[in-house]
Amino acid sequence: TYSQSIKSEYLIKNKLNSNLIFRIRNEINQQFFSQLITNIEVQQSVIALIESFFFKNSIILTTMSEF
Repeated sequence: TYSQSIKSEYLIKNKLNSNLIFRIRNEINQQFFSQLITNIEVQQSVIALIESFFFKNSIILTTMSEF
């Protein structure tokens, strides 16, 4: 029916938007880490802590069905 096609179109657009947001966030994280790692004033323990935090979050994000 017409309402089903609108709903499926909405779901497809929503999934595309979610994937785009996910890719943008990954790109920002990568740029953030590359800048952080090139800054020699940042201690290794701080980098390890932040990497651990993002790694745990990325597992949660990648196991969500919408991604």
